[in-house]
Amino acid sequence: MQRNPILPANAASDAAPAVESENPPSDQPANTASATNSAPRGASQTPLVPLIQRIKDRMPLLDFVKQHTTMKQSPSSKAEHFGKCIAPDHKDDGPSFYVNTDRQVFQCKGCGVTGNVVGAYALIHGLELDDAKFKLGRDLGVFNERRLDDAESMLSSAASTFSWQLDRMEDAKRYLHERGLKDETIKKFGLGFCWGREFQKEKYQKDPALIDLAISTGLARERDPSMPNEPVKSFMTRRITFPVKDRSGRVVGFAGRILPDGRGPKYMNSPETAWFKKSELLYGAHEAATGISKSGYAAVVEGYMDVAMLHQCGVDNAVAVMGASANERTFASLWAMTTRVVFCLDGDDAGIAGAMRSVMAAAPTMPDGCEIAIARLPSDMDPDEYVLKFGESAWRQLCEVNALPLSKFVMESSKVKHDLTYPEGRARFLADAQMLAAAFAQAPLLRAQIVAEARAISATALVDEVLNGNGMGDGTSTLELRDSIALLQRHMQSRLARQGAAEAVDVDAQPSAGNAQDQVERPATPAEPAAAPPASARPSSPVQSRYRPR
Repeated sequence: MQRNPILPANAASDAAPAVESENPPSDQPANTASATNSAPRGASQTPLVPLIQRIKDRMPLLDFVKQHTTMKQSPSSKAEHFGKCIAPDHKDDGPSFYVNTDRQVFQCKGCGVTGNVVGAYALIHGLELDDAKFKLGRDLGVFNERRLDDAESMLSSAASTFSWQLDRMEDAKRYLHERGLKDETIKKFGLGFCWGREFQKEKYQKDPALIDLAISTGLARERDPSMPNEPVKSFMTRRITFPVKDRSGRVVGFAGRILPDGRGPKYMNSPETAWFKKSELLYGAHEAATGISKSGYAAVVEGYMDVAMLHQCGVDNAVAVMGASANERTFASLWAMTTRVVFCLDGDDAGIAGAMRSVMAAAPTMPDGCEIAIARLPSDMDPDEYVLKFGESAWRQLCEVNALPLSKFVMESSKVKHDLTYPEGRARFLADAQMLAAAFAQAPLLRAQIVAEARAISATALVDEVLNGNGMGDGTSTLELRDSIALLQRHMQSRLARQGAAEAVDVDAQPSAGNAQDQVERPATPAEPAAAPPASARPSSPVQSRYRPR
């Protein structure tokens, strides 16, 4: 009898298939760890070639590297090739990356990274070496799949069963096509459909351990204690399913979307389990790893359908947050893959407010040298609608050219929110900037720059208000105002520097206890005014004659 693809590997082989109308086809994916594979490996078996060697044989290092950068052969050796470094965080200005085809190793003389094809794959995708080895082995078809534990097997098999059931659910398939998704995209992301009765077969009723496993993995709902004989229902009943994978490609849970005529929440995710931790996952991160590496940034959206459509249209660096629970742990792994993250916000106020929660969750994880940027979509337009209407090029223009750094985006919004013509407004603006700077816990250099820029903006607003309020700015050109503000800023910087030096002298002096009280009570002496520069060094701007103090 056909093996049920939703059962774990050690389930009995005579189980009935978990489908509604007919058995899955014989080629339906299933875990095949069975008695035929349980015999001890004896001398009669051909020794297995190590996985790393099978990977090297199938994917030579140079072939892999050429997928990501241009390589040239060295004139002094046929085995030596050179090009720009493939490390995402190394902005290589010259050919410092070398590959030796005889030894199948690479080395960058600029940043110092070395390794083999697995190391190169790990570098590109931001993976640990073990995860990279298994993932690359699977991608190349040379990995003799280890026997998954029961939970991993049940989750993987559930994804296969849901995919098989989608092909037999015409209204669900029609809805996806109406949304613009092609069959190739549906297959790439493993979309499926949950009928809801997958765990109501006799097999499950006779084996409470299987029911407990289905509940613990989030595939089935808990029984109502008041109705212990009630059949167990699938968690994603009557929903289109989106398998959620970790970065190594393992299915850890599902997202579900109700059909247009269905009842219940529009979207829902698997419950929190030992495998599915929503706050630590980004939908599409596994599928987008290569696109993120090639483009140099990750595009973060809110919808699973948006991710699938963007990939279909050529934007293969798109990922999505898993609802409103995104926190610092969600984005920590993203910085291992790229130095730039672009959040694509819906044009309406509600969309911006929701997305900004995710943006501010990412800020504390960002180190100096990286960037969070904001790309705003037109009002009432989702990412999938935008890319379908305007195409891939317009989307990349939005993310790569028009997107604003987070600090600038927030300060521009704050300038609009607060009236900088009043001291109270400028004070609130500076307070907002300090809060923004504090969010970048791992980027001290950026924190200092945010505060400095906010003070400059506040000073500019103050000078502008003084000039306009006194009528002194009437008829003054923008260039003259800019020059006067620049002079004021230089004067302020000199004054702050003198005050800092004076404070350092006071600390070194360390006054004795006898005159400490006298120094506390004595009023502070104002700083001496700066000596005027010689006439030849003074700017000849007309601003000076116009605004010379009276």
